[in-house]
Amino acid sequence: MSITKTPDPTMDLNSSVDSYMSRGGMLEVGTITMDAAYPIGGEAITFPRFQNKPKFLQIEDQGGYTFEYDRTNGKMKAFTEGKSLIVEEVVTVASHVGTLKHKPFYILAIDVTAASSVTGPMHAIPTGETPITLECAVDFPTGGLTFLSTDGVTSASVTYIPLHETGPFSSGNLVIDEEMTASATPVALDNQAAAVQYVYDGTDGNRLALEPVGEQPTSAKNAVVDIDNSSDTEIDAHATDVGTTFLITYIKYGTFIPAMQLGDADLTLTTEIYNFTTNHYNFIAIPGLGTQCVGEANTTVNVEFAWSGPTRTKGNGVPVLDFELNQWSLDEGTAVTTLALPIIFLNELTLQKAKLEVGTGVDLSGLALRYVALGF
Repeated sequence: MSITKTPDPTMDLNSSVDSYMSRGGMLEVGTITMDAAYPIGGEAITFPRFQNKPKFLQIEDQGGYTFEYDRTNGKMKAFTEGKSLIVEEVVTVASHVGTLKHKPFYILAIDVTAASSVTGPMHAIPTGETPITLECAVDFPTGGLTFLSTDGVTSASVTYIPLHETGPFSSGNLVIDEEMTASATPVALDNQAAAVQYVYDGTDGNRLALEPVGEQPTSAKNAVVDIDNSSDTEIDAHATDVGTTFLITYIKYGTFIPAMQLGDADLTLTTEIYNFTTNHYNFIAIPGLGTQCVGEANTTVNVEFAWSGPTRTKGNGVPVLDFELNQWSLDEGTAVTTLALPIIFLNELTLQKAKLEVGTGVDLSGLALRYVALGF
C-alpha cells in the first residue's frame, strides 16, 4: 500500500508568490491521504511537477501525530511523542529473519517464543555477522533481526528501548560497531559509555563472553568491560585475542546524568533476587551490558547468562528483568550470589516531548493531511 497525494488546483496566488513563480518557482497545495500500514523510515512521496525535490514541505499535524519531510530520501515520516520507555514486542520470524516495529536504541532481551530446535533467551550480535545457536544479529539502523537458520525460530519476544528522533534515546547518543584493536593492555573506547550492547570479535566471528570488572579475562573470547575507569571506558582482552578487531556498540555516557549511573555495581542477591525499590532505588533499573547478565556463583565462579524479558518465567539459565516490580531474578542450580555490571536508572519523564517514529504497520488510513510544498 502507499499514501495518496492530491494537489489542489485552485490557489489564489498573491504578488509575492507570483514573483517567486516568475523565477521558475513551483508551489503545490493539496491533501495527503495516509494508508493502513506505515513503514518504518517513512512513506515515499514524489512531486512530478517539480524538476527537483521541494525545498520546503509543510504538513499539518493531525490525530496526535506530527509529520516531517525527509528530503534526502524523498520520504514523509510520522512521529508521536515518546511514549514507550521499554517495549516488549513479539516478532514474527520467517526464513530466520524478522523486523522490529521500531528501530532499536538498546536491546535488553531476546527470547525465543516459538522454534523447532531451541528455547530460552538469546544474545545480540552485530548485523552482517553469522549467528551461532541462541544468537541474533541486530541491524540497528533498520530493526532487522537475523537468527541461525537451524535454530528454527518462528517467533521471538524482544525487550528494547526504541530509537527516538529527539531526546536521550536518539541516534547521536548511540555508537554502532566501533572498531577497536585488542591489545595486551586495556583499550579505551572513543567515548566513555553508559552501557555496552556487546563486544564482538569481528576477526574470528565470536561474541565475547563478559566477566566482572576488576578481574582478568580467564580465557580466549572473554573480555572485561570497565565502563567507568576515571573518564574512560576500557575493554580488557585475553592475551590470545590480542591483535583481533573488536566491534562494540554502546550508549554514550553523556546520555544520562552521572547520578543516574552506577559504573560498577556489585549487587548481593537475596535468594537470587535483587529488588531495587526495597533497596531504595526508586527509578527503573536497566542492566548496562545489553543482553548479558554477569555475576558470580558462590562468590568465586564467574557466570554469564542472557537476560529474559518481563513476561518470561525465571529458571535455570533464564534470569528475568521485571520492570514492574523493579527487580532482577535468577533461579540457578548453583546459586548466584552477586551480579557485577553497570546500571542505568531511567525516569519516564525523560521522554517528555521526545519524538518517536510511528512503528511499522500502524494504520494511519483515517488521516487526510493538508500540505504546502515549495521548490523548483
